[in-house]
Amino acid sequence: MEIISILRTVKDPRREHLREHSFECIFYIAMAAVIGGAESWYEVADFGKMHESFFRSRIKDFKCVPSH
Repeated sequence: MEIISILRTVKDPRREHLREHSFECIFYIAMAAVIGGAESWYEVADFGKMHESFFRSRIKDFKCVPSH
């Protein structure tokens, strides 16, 4: 099973009006960044920007990399 499919089953705790980016998108980028050595939300955002084309090809409805 793909990781995105698993993430879609996790309940999003955010309020509806604060959901600019999908929960799957945020979690997927954060997880990949931490595996890649990121140690802060700033580094997660930088990692996402450096690999934006990769995430765009893997995440449905990808808009842009969420900020820190």
